[in-house]
Amino acid sequence: MNYTLLNSDDEIQALLTRWEQNNIQQIALDFEGEFNLHCYGEHLCLIQIFDGTDFYLVDTLCADQLASRKNAAAAGKPFVDFVKTGTSSQVTVEGLRLLLEAPQIEKLWFDCASDGELVWKQFGIRLNKVYDVFRVAKVLGLVGPGLAGNLAALTERFVVGTEEHQQEPQQDSQSKKRLQQTNWMNRPLSVAQLEYALKDVAHLFALRQALDEEARSKKLLSQVRATMKGIPHLSKEKIPGYMKMPGYKRMKVQQQVFLRHFFEARDLVARQLNKPPFQVLDKHLLVQLAQKAPLVRGQLLAELGTKTQAARMLLPLLEDANKAAQDELAGLK
Repeated sequence: MNYTLLNSDDEIQALLTRWEQNNIQQIALDFEGEFNLHCYGEHLCLIQIFDGTDFYLVDTLCADQLASRKNAAAAGKPFVDFVKTGTSSQVTVEGLRLLLEAPQIEKLWFDCASDGELVWKQFGIRLNKVYDVFRVAKVLGLVGPGLAGNLAALTERFVVGTEEHQQEPQQDSQSKKRLQQTNWMNRPLSVAQLEYALKDVAHLFALRQALDEEARSKKLLSQVRATMKGIPHLSKEKIPGYMKMPGYKRMKVQQQVFLRHFFEARDLVARQLNKPPFQVLDKHLLVQLAQKAPLVRGQLLAELGTKTQAARMLLPLLEDANKAAQDELAGLK
């Protein structure tokens, strides 16, 4: 696929101007991101755009690194510069805001919920004028438990299977899974990565048309329009990560206090090493430690070992966390 790489805020503004001049009022959009799989934190890595004729990519790592540094400083947390992410992009948060909040452009998306949360938390950007094709599929009963209602399945059923697209080459499921879990922080991106990313927006126009026609035939368009109001539906409050740990709600109050302190210790090491937290300490082991707490050094040492740098850094922090949790609980009595 041929595409244009947008490397600066000026190039984004020039594209918006060109769309206005050519009366383009609708584009297809998608993100590729990093979600604590290859490094610490959640990051916006790439934006894919299709305007019905041409494809565009926005390398967002420069903007993301600036935002990550600012957010870490505001939270009083350490920040480690990204590694293996050489990029020539000079796109800033303001360039992203120009694109994602543009009121004159309708943005076709497939399930923008997590993408909307990501740019809101990272950049303070609220997606504007979104038409979420996933919502149409949901109204039609095409997505839900036990249904193959993801983008690939719906595209295969409603678009690629049609005569116009049936000659297009298809990716096997294993290749798709590998590319879903690929490291989008690295640069340069491979040809396979770029083609995978662009395919997520290539058929959104056609898929929207097909699903809208299906909704119209079933007299569900008014319901579809109602579901588009207020998109994206952003969380009013961020749920702390330790509350998402397995079995948290079933834990005793004492165990929850230990888990919070242990979780924060693990998070600090993950930040300092720029590693996903699960590579520092598995979440199930983290929960088990909180369930067994209070712990002595020998118990922590037996569970963690000292073979890895992460374990050596984590051990004294968990000892401190163990003591802090005991002090907090003593103060509650």
